[in-house]
Amino acid sequence: MAVHVVAAMALMPVSGQPYDLAALTGASEAWLRWGFPLLYNWKFGFDLSAIALGAQGLRFVLEQLGMGGAAALATAWKLPLVAANLMVAVTLLDLGRLLKVRRPTLVPVLWLLSPVSIWVAAGHGQVEPLMVLSFVLALDLFLRGRPGWAGVVVGLGVGIEYLPGAIVLVAALWLYTAVLGRRDALRFAGGGLLALLACFGPALLTGVGRSSLLSGLSFTAGVTANSGRLVAGQAAGSSSVWAVFGLSPGGIWVLVAVLAIAAILVAVARRSLRQPELLERQRLGVGAAGGLLLCLVLLDPGALPQFADLALGALCLVALTVDLSPLVIIVGPLLQLAGGFFYVYGGSFQSYWYDMWYRSGAPGWSFPQSPLLANISERMGALVIVAGLLWVVTRAAVPHISMARARLRLPARAIGLTAAVAVAVSGSLFLAVWSLQPTFWSGVGASGPAALVDFPGITASRQGVTPTRDGVTHVSFGPVLVAAAAESATAPTTTLSIQARPLLLATRAGSPLAAAGVVDAAVIPDWSARAGSVHSVWVSLLLGRKDWLTAAAAESRPPRLRAGGQTVAASSVDWLVPGWAMISYSVPARAISATGVVDLSLAGASSQD
Repeated sequence: MAVHVVAAMALMPVSGQPYDLAALTGASEAWLRWGFPLLYNWKFGFDLSAIALGAQGLRFVLEQLGMGGAAALATAWKLPLVAANLMVAVTLLDLGRLLKVRRPTLVPVLWLLSPVSIWVAAGHGQVEPLMVLSFVLALDLFLRGRPGWAGVVVGLGVGIEYLPGAIVLVAALWLYTAVLGRRDALRFAGGGLLALLACFGPALLTGVGRSSLLSGLSFTAGVTANSGRLVAGQAAGSSSVWAVFGLSPGGIWVLVAVLAIAAILVAVARRSLRQPELLERQRLGVGAAGGLLLCLVLLDPGALPQFADLALGALCLVALTVDLSPLVIIVGPLLQLAGGFFYVYGGSFQSYWYDMWYRSGAPGWSFPQSPLLANISERMGALVIVAGLLWVVTRAAVPHISMARARLRLPARAIGLTAAVAVAVSGSLFLAVWSLQPTFWSGVGASGPAALVDFPGITASRQGVTPTRDGVTHVSFGPVLVAAAAESATAPTTTLSIQARPLLLATRAGSPLAAAGVVDAAVIPDWSARAGSVHSVWVSLLLGRKDWLTAAAAESRPPRLRAGGQTVAASSVDWLVPGWAMISYSVPARAISATGVVDLSLAGASSQD
């Protein structure tokens, strides 16, 4: 715990993804500052909103104590996540004692020392620690004879993310194998329903909440169904078993995951029915919970580096029931996470440590970046986990392997445990030392920049439609934004100032204005005062082509933007109506002149643009 807390305290004020932080805390800040609906574009439960509101209150306290706004908000948001990590360790210890594990302290020590749990909570600031906590705490409450409270924990976990709902399958398994009685199952269901009502009831009572929840669920379902198509040609960013073999499963991965989970439940149920001891059936249920979570992580083609925290938690649960090597628990998830450091996060964390350090011109120590190394690291992580589990199964199925290993058990376990602890401590020390660079901490004090809520992003809508009637262009926004504007205490306003008229002169794709050779200038007001704290600027252009009749056509060949002499690839393409799309670019701040003027043109544009 001491190692975990010290490393976390070093990371919390100076690390984090600014866009993710804005998404998780922006709604609460907009509500507190301007009365904007708290649940606008919010697909999560009210319990996560409560955590965000608590973080805003703690942020105010930290600012009064002398911290800068960005550092104060990062610290306030991450404190509950670090606390969740500590609670996971305590709960794993209690689970180990309830299951009569021979060394109940081993698994929680590995959890606390792992750089994965430290980084995801105190570095990235993602909610995965809360999901792991809901898994292990619900299981612990089951074993302690408190199924109603277990249901409450699962319901609150679903309010934060939907994965904890898998505990329902474990409850059904235990009901089937006589670990739970019918009355206990009803208590579990009742506690879960009450928690779900508390989490999602507030959203269902308002128009903006209902629209936001529905759109969020639709978005999640779409991402889940299409994440399998992200593997083909992907440079990095997936640590699934599909990526190991270079496969692109498409939407079929969901079916494969369901079949794998069903196979685990059937196998565990058959073995449980042959076990006369209640303790053995309980152990099998805990192991099944870890197996379910591992299936969801390893079979998700869109698995992100921070999902390694879920793999770590799942392996800890499995290790409470079988003799799993400590090296597998530490090295597998760490390799999955390392892919993010080798490619996704950037060699100097320029995109990961707040933009406020861009102002100093010293982004910190850097190390080589390699998409190939990231690919190898992520896939090796998945292979280590799968190989470790297969070795456990093989050892149990082939008696002479177990007998041979028994003669080498003590030295092998000592060497494996020592190596695992060495790797874990080294990784955690790396994170702590990296985060203690004076370059980063110079912005933590009161002179550091304030955290800016992404309010323009909240009030804007990229799903708007721009039809032209009688020579006049009309912009209409989606129902979620309209409902939010109606319920907001301070009505949001949209201000558009543009000096690029030739690019926007054409109103019909059938009679285009050739964009080739056209150069326009956009002016950013007060740039001299803002430039020091800005890393990049979003530029969105409304462009038309006669062949953009579908979204796929628009996304297949978006033009590049030439800004201030630099060529920038498109970041996103939002197809609006046939012939028209909104193309967005991330323009580096260095492409903008000291007076705030940036020349814009389309690179490689033709008469069709």
